[in-house]
Parts: sequence; C-alpha cells; structure tokens
Amino acid sequence: MTTTALPTITLPELLAQAGLQTRVDRKYLVPLSTLAAIPTADPGLRVLEINGLTRHAYASRYEDTAGRESYLLAARGRPSRYKVRTRTYCDSGLEFLEVKTRTRRGETVKDRLALDIATRLEVRRFVPATIRERTGLELGSRDPLRPVLDIHYDRTTYYLPATGARATVDENLVWTDLAGGSRLGLGGLAIVETKSPGPPSPLDRVLWRLGHRPLRLSKFACGSALFADLPTNRWHRTLTRLAPHLRALPELTCRLRTSGLPTSYTTPAEFGHGAGRARAADPPSSYRQRVSVHASLRSTPWLPASSRKCSPTCPASRPIARSRSGSGRRGTRST
Repeated sequence: MTTTALPTITLPELLAQAGLQTRVDRKYLVPLSTLAAIPTADPGLRVLEINGLTRHAYASRYEDTAGRESYLLAARGRPSRYKVRTRTYCDSGLEFLEVKTRTRRGETVKDRLALDIATRLEVRRFVPATIRERTGLELGSRDPLRPVLDIHYDRTTYYLPATGARATVDENLVWTDLAGGSRLGLGGLAIVETKSPGPPSPLDRVLWRLGHRPLRLSKFACGSALFADLPTNRWHRTLTRLAPHLRALPELTCRLRTSGLPTSYTTPAEFGHGAGRARAADPPSSYRQRVSVHASLRSTPWLPASSRKCSPTCPASRPIARSRSGSGRRGTRST
C-alpha cells in the first residue's frame, strides 16, 4: 500500500495526541490487498513520518531461558509473565533494551533502556530489577536469559483523529532461529494492530465489515513455536493461518550481534561495579551493520511456486497441536 498521498504526522505530535498509555489492542492477520481499505476508516487519517520515511524497518532480538520460561508463562496464561527484547529502529540506529510485563491485575507495561547511553552495569541491573518489580518473579542464575529469536519487519503507523486511535501495519516479517540459523518469511499477509482508548476504532469496524476478526497474535510466541517443540496453546488458530504463507529462506551466513549485551543477567552484587559502556562500537557502526543485514533480508526472493511446499524437516511442516483458546472482538487491554 502506498502512503505518499496521505497527510503525515510527526512523532511528537502522535505521542501528544494519541499516547494511549492505557488502551485496548486488537490484532488482525490480513491479506496485503486489504491494506487499501485503511484510508477509508477515517477521512482525517494521517501517517507517521520520521526523517522523510513513512515505512520504518524494525529488528527485535528476543531472549529466553533454556527452559523457555518466558514463552511458557504466556502459553499457559500465567497472570504474571514477561518478555525481554532488544529493539533496533534500523532507520535511525537507535537501540533499546525492553521488558514487557503483565501483572496479576492484567496490566501490560513496557519499560525500556536506551543502549547508547547505558552502562554495562545498568544493562545488567535493568532486566532482573524490572521483572522483579513488575511481576515478583526472580530470574534464576542457573537458567539465565539468552538470545533465542530475531524478528525483522517493516512498520507503518497511522493516526485516526476522529477517535484518537492508532494503528500499525507490519509487513515483510522474517523470523530467525538463533539456535540453528533457520529462517522463515511471511508472504502475502500483514499484521494490523489497532490501539484505541477503549471502544473499537473506525478501522476495527472496516476490518469487521471485510470479514476479519481479532485473533491472538504474538510475533515472539509464533516464531518460537515454529522453530522449537513447544506447546502452541493459545496461538493454534494463528499458527494454522500462518502455515500456508510461510516460506523457508536461506540461512544467514552471519548473525546479528547482540549490541554488546551481556550473555546473561546477574544481580548487581554478582556483577560488581564495573563502569564499561553497554556497547563497544559507536552507534553509526552498529546502525550500518543492522541496516545491512535487514536489507539483505528484504531483498531475499521468495522461493518459486514449485518449491513452496516445506520439506519434512522444516519447522513450518510440523503439525500444530490443537487448542481450545480463541479471541473475540474485545481485544487486549494494555497499560
């Protein structure tokens, strides 16, 4: 979908008018052809523009324990759970260490630490302290967090002024398993997420009229289940819809570096009081490396039609366990 004809909005304006710290999120998996209907949702629709760009490249590296604690807490619907990731905004080179937590009261909170100014000590303290404060969970030193999954995609963000809602569209998704190097790309589908103060946004109603309904969708959870023998539980319906559109991509010959993050997180007492920076390379160097890898992902052609059927060893060909879970129109409330 082209956004050149749409009026734009800057990031400060978007945050001022639709910060939505407390909101209801609804996610949809739609064909790319459906994106043409987005401008009809609101005559005043505006698209986020940063540095002259309306489509922005994102790279996220997720971390989990060897026992997959982060994934299993979500898969089993535990009231207190967490996700840890490093998010890179490839167009600007900015990187943040983020911890998303869900509390027993049902609140979803995202805390972030800017890696270009953080010390290594601050990085090591941030994750365990945030998880402890938000959920009461303790990270065990015997099963530390480690990088498990990379996710790349292009995101376009819209502002719907009639209701003060926001919407994001994610395209060109690529999951990379850091344990084995296997990669899967998503072709022909986009993830649309609406964020409204409460009631459904006009875009939700447009999607409903076109026959699309909200569903449970976590890029981290779906990617993890595709590459590892994990219970799919709440994402069965989503994985079933994804399966026909997944394509095996060539393995990366080089891996994304972890931006100087520690291989595991320890308590301040275990670490001591070092004052090293969180990354050794300067931001422009890190930025160029990230953009280079992301560009290679985007330029990788899909497999020809004769090769689209996965081999028996491909994670996408593995049968998906059934689940009774579902999702309705209400969406997910975040704070």
